[in-house]
Amino acid sequence: MIGPGSAIRIRIALVHGAVFLLLGGCLLGVVNLLSGAGTRGEAEEIVARIEGPDVVRVEQVSGDVSRAASEQLLIWSGGALLVMALCAVVVGWWTAGRVLRPVHEMTARARRLSERNLHERLGVSGPDDELKELGDTIDALLGRLEAAFDS
Repeated sequence: MIGPGSAIRIRIALVHGAVFLLLGGCLLGVVNLLSGAGTRGEAEEIVARIEGPDVVRVEQVSGDVSRAASEQLLIWSGGALLVMALCAVVVGWWTAGRVLRPVHEMTARARRLSERNLHERLGVSGPDDELKELGDTIDALLGRLEAAFDS
């Protein structure tokens, strides 16, 4: 669900996908360079073992095969990278939703507070992390506001 409070969730998902795409592209570049160097090396070894007039033809064929293999590797791995980047965006979207769920719950609780129910607190539970610290800070603020209203 995309709502007005989803901007950070969208940014997290897109950053997740972009980082995956960048790192995956670097990986594919390295793999393509290494596989090209490997096939050239193999072709050179084959040519070195052959004697006579067939050397030129074998060299040409092995070069053509090496280029075709590199092109196919680049095309298929590039397509796979795009599909996986899309999957990374989806996983980023889902992960961001799970991570931001406590923020949405705290926001909803804070919106329900008024001068009549200042005694209520957010009461964030869970691990001692930044979100719990935020909830505890809001609860302390509510305590000070309640004391100010009572006086």
